[in-house]
Amino acid sequence: MHARGFGVRANSEGAEPWVAATAGGILVWSPVARLGVVVHLDAAVPLVRHAFVIEGVGTAHEPAIVAGRAAAGLEFAF
Repeated sequence: MHARGFGVRANSEGAEPWVAATAGGILVWSPVARLGVVVHLDAAVPLVRHAFVIEGVGTAHEPAIVAGRAAAGLEFAF
């Protein structure tokens, strides 16, 4: 992750690695031949949670305990 501070007395920037354990799955439902409805679900649990702090102000950002992602779409087989 990369952050750049602005609008404070001492502007600065920083970067930290974001490392996480991830798991996910795909579900496909085919209501008719050659057509599928696809759903992807993924979750990530950060192994290290570095916070970005602005001195004299406090924490600007801290990664969530769990992150998720979902996607859906149609699949055509030909």
